[in-house]
Amino acid sequence: MKHLLFRFLPAFCLLAGCAAPEPGERKPAADAVNLIDSEDVSQWEGMVKPNEEVVQTGKFSFELFGKYPTELITKEYLPIDSGKTYFLSAWMRTVDEKLPASAYLGLRLYDENKRPILINNVASYSETETKLAAAVGKGDQKLFVENCPKWLEQKYSAIAFNVEQNLSDLPNRDLSPQVEKIEDEGGRYAVSLKAPLQKDYPVGTPVRLHSPWGAPMYNTGVSGWMPAEWKHFSVSLKGEAQSGNPGNQFWRSTKYARVFVWFGNWDKKPEEGAKLLVDDISFTVE
Repeated sequence: MKHLLFRFLPAFCLLAGCAAPEPGERKPAADAVNLIDSEDVSQWEGMVKPNEEVVQTGKFSFELFGKYPTELITKEYLPIDSGKTYFLSAWMRTVDEKLPASAYLGLRLYDENKRPILINNVASYSETETKLAAAVGKGDQKLFVENCPKWLEQKYSAIAFNVEQNLSDLPNRDLSPQVEKIEDEGGRYAVSLKAPLQKDYPVGTPVRLHSPWGAPMYNTGVSGWMPAEWKHFSVSLKGEAQSGNPGNQFWRSTKYARVFVWFGNWDKKPEEGAKLLVDDISFTVE
């Protein structure tokens, strides 16, 4: 199994001439437990195509291609104890340097009922709590809120409804479509949405602004164009963030996670024919 081979990687690299981990990179303890096995195809779904010709260790690597975001993801929901330290890592490379591939390595997070926790559920904008200045109904694309200057500072946002001042509503799934524009009408703000609301809300409903992006935890430190030789990527996580979407802590209410790799980045989309190789994916806990 590859998580056993990973322990012997430094010696293997000296013999095979493969890339080594970055200097100073933090590694899991010797007795850390790997929760996944990248050599067991039955543990994965999505783009599960083995490449037996170009590997980092073991019998095969995963080969990803197609359109962004083609996904490789673990089938199992892995229980998370936010009091422990976790390490997520993988080796990745582009097959052909003339057709570079980009990628994200990350986690899909879930609450105790295995409901997804996405960026827009937890990434609240500080000091944006206010109230609806008028009732609004299902199908409306315009609503009115009491003045809150911080609203005028946000270029991209969505509205979270029935919020709590202490953020105990997070992860909040009572969200509007993305905000299109906010206009100051003197005594209140007029807010236009890009799509209709799906529910009714009475006047006085407490609201705040959130990030509008419904994406999982993809770590920006493990992204971008991949080199044409194997490169090791690793991040560590510990603790639970009470708000926001940090890359080094689990988001509020996380109880389960699934490891994923995306082919492509939203701002670095590979050309047709580009291929990404991923090997020795590891998710360990100390």
